[in-house]
Amino acid sequence: MKLLTLTPVEARPQHLQALEQAGISTRGIVALSQLIAFVTYQLRVIAGVKALRDAHTPPTPQEAA
Repeated sequence: MKLLTLTPVEARPQHLQALEQAGISTRGIVALSQLIAFVTYQLRVIAGVKALRDAHTPPTPQEAA
């Protein structure tokens, strides 16, 4: 799972075979990859929204000092 979440571009056919050998069907592998992609997208959106919020939030008096 680490490969799929951190560096999916490095996945090779043998990695898919390992998932199949673990008992995950082709449909399951596709669903899993879609779920991971969606959650990763959500995390990037949240990070972007937080960055925008932080960029537009004036500093508190403690931070300004």
